[in-house]
Amino acid sequence: MIRLKNTNENNPHNGTLLFLGYADMPPIIYDENGTAKGVTVDIAKALGKKIGYQVEVVAMDWSDAQRKVANGEADALLQINPDAERDKIYDFSDELLESDFCYSSKWAISRAVNLSI
Repeated sequence: MIRLKNTNENNPHNGTLLFLGYADMPPIIYDENGTAKGVTVDIAKALGKKIGYQVEVVAMDWSDAQRKVANGEADALLQINPDAERDKIYDFSDELLESDFCYSSKWAISRAVNLSI
């Protein structure tokens, strides 16, 4: 989870934080009939409860989500990986959810090669 650097520490949302995430990354975060669901949604809402804020999560187009946070229309992005460029723009929290991904397909498995060096 991240927030923009140098943002006003006073929450303008009257006790509600708006978190945005990519709509098509199940089971991490996804949109189901207009409702954000997934592991990070559950974690973000539990975190909000712990710190005394209501958390609203919207799963949407990733570019739109980044733009809304940059424009101050939302408070944070969920499930964004840090890199050198993003470190200049965002303050990253500690890891919210470790996510290691792998990809496989029937084609790839049938044509597997030894990649050992």
